[in-house]
Amino acid sequence: MGDPFLDIRDAPAEFRLAAIAAAGLTPELRKALNTRVRGRVIPRAVRAYSTAPGASETGNRLPYVVARSVKVTQKQGVITGLRFGSARRLKGGASINDLLRPVEFGSRGSAKSVYLRVAAGASGPTRVRRRTKRAFVPKRPRGRVIYPTTYDRVAPMVLTEWTQVVWEFTREGLNSGR
Repeated sequence: MGDPFLDIRDAPAEFRLAAIAAAGLTPELRKALNTRVRGRVIPRAVRAYSTAPGASETGNRLPYVVARSVKVTQKQGVITGLRFGSARRLKGGASINDLLRPVEFGSRGSAKSVYLRVAAGASGPTRVRRRTKRAFVPKRPRGRVIYPTTYDRVAPMVLTEWTQVVWEFTREGLNSGR
């Protein structure tokens, strides 16, 4: 289990103040805040990922499909990240989550699978040894679409939008109390 608190010591001062304001909200207000944040962040994040280099130009539609499934993760009212993929099964039987890591980061191509195959007219099953990860591109530790786009475009936008929504929400709460 993770830490019971979110460490924001290295965050910009404006973000730290917004996090303190968000942490002091009641659960009902925090839910309303999160709904508003998702409404502003998700469409912009999907647009950024969908237009990122490599999202659709490579012929592989998986990065584009994954970009459209982005969800905001949060802890104590503070956005902690974005989550991608789903457990929905594709035509071949694999889920988007199963295929996402090798498409984004590549694979060594050295994994092998051994199984028995029965051919028509054969006297019995034949043992087959096949390389199973060759279809994916070579390994790339920094990712191809999602990670570069997150660090270059989406993360700064999410921080800015979230901070603005918290301040707007706080201002509205102060104005309604007058």
